[in-house]
Amino acid sequence: MALVPLAAGAVGAVLGLRVRPEQAPTETVQPQTPLLLPPRETAAPRTRPAAPAVTAEPAVTVKPKQRRQIAGDTDAFMAELELLQRAHSAYSRDEFSRALALVREHARRFPSGRLAEEREALRLRSLLGTGRTQRANRTAAAFAVRFPRSVLLPRIHDREGEPK
Repeated sequence: MALVPLAAGAVGAVLGLRVRPEQAPTETVQPQTPLLLPPRETAAPRTRPAAPAVTAEPAVTVKPKQRRQIAGDTDAFMAELELLQRAHSAYSRDEFSRALALVREHARRFPSGRLAEEREALRLRSLLGTGRTQRANRTAAAFAVRFPRSVLLPRIHDREGEPK
């Protein structure tokens, strides 16, 4: 309890206020110098400004062609994601050949897809799972060239059979 008046005194010192130690922290403290406020207007009472008119038009207009493109991009991404998830599930079940087949299908359908980096990392892991280390080494080298700033790169270089 002794800290409350001390804390109030410190705050008051910073703000340039006088605080007596016996004052409760809920009391109003008066500043040393009066606040300078602009003179009050005694003329007409203030009125609220008119609210802006609400329109049915959105702030950004999206044309029907753009809507179709956005929907198409979303659909393509979802198809890409679903295929890669199937490949990852096969990899998780140690079905490396099946994972590689799904990765090849992904590369055929989505050569420059948003998940190409993840696809190539899964290809590498699946190749290692099948024991094809030479092919995995070439895939790792190509991955490093194509995705030099990938967050997956350290994990790829830490894999067994990979060049360090």
